[in-house]
Amino acid sequence: MNTCKSGPRAASRGFHHGLLAVLLGATGLATSSAARQPASPPVFTETIDVRVVNLEVVVTDRNGNRVAGLAASEFELLVDGEIVPIELFSEVREGLTVARTGGDGGDATRAVPALEPGSPVGTSFLVFVDDYFSIGRDRNRVLDHLVEQLPRLGPRDRMAVVAFDGRELELLSSWSGDLPAVAETLRQAKARPTRGLQRITELRRDALPPSSQNPRFGISTLSGQLSLEERYVVGKLEDQIDRVVKAAAATLRSFASPPGRRVMLLLSGGWPFDPVENLLDDPRRPITDTQVERGEGLFRDLSDTANLLGYTIYPVDVPGLEGIAADAAAEGPDPGVGGIGARSFIRESGIHRTAYFLAEETGGEPLLNARRAEVLERVTADLGSFYWLGFTPVRTGDDRRHEIEVRVTRPGLKVRTRRDYFDFSRQREVTLAVESALRFGAPPSPEPLLVQLGRGERSGLRTMQVPLVVGIPADAVTFLPGPGGFTAQVELRVAVLDESGATADTPVVPLTLQLPERPQPGTVLRYETSLKMRRQPHDIVVAVYDLATGVILSSALEVQP
Repeated sequence: MNTCKSGPRAASRGFHHGLLAVLLGATGLATSSAARQPASPPVFTETIDVRVVNLEVVVTDRNGNRVAGLAASEFELLVDGEIVPIELFSEVREGLTVARTGGDGGDATRAVPALEPGSPVGTSFLVFVDDYFSIGRDRNRVLDHLVEQLPRLGPRDRMAVVAFDGRELELLSSWSGDLPAVAETLRQAKARPTRGLQRITELRRDALPPSSQNPRFGISTLSGQLSLEERYVVGKLEDQIDRVVKAAAATLRSFASPPGRRVMLLLSGGWPFDPVENLLDDPRRPITDTQVERGEGLFRDLSDTANLLGYTIYPVDVPGLEGIAADAAAEGPDPGVGGIGARSFIRESGIHRTAYFLAEETGGEPLLNARRAEVLERVTADLGSFYWLGFTPVRTGDDRRHEIEVRVTRPGLKVRTRRDYFDFSRQREVTLAVESALRFGAPPSPEPLLVQLGRGERSGLRTMQVPLVVGIPADAVTFLPGPGGFTAQVELRVAVLDESGATADTPVVPLTLQLPERPQPGTVLRYETSLKMRRQPHDIVVAVYDLATGVILSSALEVQP
């Protein structure tokens, strides 16, 4: 039996023993198109193959002024401390590509493809609207400012808008350079409900006690450890952060390859960098508990995905200085948890640390407090002049992070760019593609998979067993000759999302498909298993990955108790 972890951040689900059989001809199984398809599904990349890592490099002097006219020979690029050759090099100055001149590195580098000298460089702006942590009033102010500043976009710029409510991602607008249409999309986004007040209520309710004796649980808090109940509270906030971070990463993956410069405008409702610190009512109480996730590890999925795909993140501080208000109408100081004082300052600082981390890791800048009203003004100015460097990394699929450093040999200059790239394994790529598609309610590939769900049967107080039959068309996978016949190696994945937005780790089930002779056209391999999940509605994505060719077959379905 394959099981997944359970707890605050998991939708209860597990695989039970499966049975594989061979069927010929029609099977009566449903495909993804028959099960559920969104009205306007985004185009997902099955697996992301990034051969060249592109770095957008900003160079400034001691006074913060942009430095132009540097040659490729004046840059050094280091990966994991080792110098690697720069293969692509172009300069963009005031939005236009600058013609290369002598002494720029000769044959050692070539210009970035599609950047013709004197031509404007387009930017793809991917707007992620966080409705899960945001208060409607604050979010709407930022959206209004974006609408006002849309004329700052250039003729080759385009924008897409996605919103997340804590459960599902909704594509509000795909890539468009039609500014009136984009403006209308942003105005319509203001009508979406937000859930930020629920997050504030939970913060007030779940704040960890300030004294040395926990009044709720009667345990000492001087040891630096959290009680089981406190770990549960902290884990719930971790789950919420994990949920919205993975949604933002899924958004990047579904818009993996737009043309031009790639930018995410991350409209965040306030994501704490440290859940323990955010919930702690007493900054003097030391917490050394290592069983809770704290800091940058919570946000690595997003920064790693952005760096892999070449996106620069500009986090937008949607709440501004009003960070934690008592309710949507509150404007003045609040003497409680969200009041002006040390605790409020700590929480505000934690939200800012998240913005700084995501910006610094990807080469962007945080737009905090009053700057939330100047998003496009500041971002378009920041994108105006930079150097575009590219190199081909040695990829091994080892699921390791590799540090990047760019130096300028001319003294006294400062460099800003992304800090690393993550070498994703193929297996992890496929899992992330399936989980990303789940949030959008769409299959991760156009190739359908034959799937049938049985009636859920009660298996416990709050759980049910759901029979699952997967039909794998033999024509769609690769059978290789070997001892005893023909064999195909595939992997089965089932990603699950419950009605509250909770997910579980997606297990990878390797399957060996073996036939005595080469399969005839129309042959379908039938795999039977069952899912254990809570008795509530679920969305699921079922995918089969062919290891030989990288092809993914998939379906998106709904489960009703």
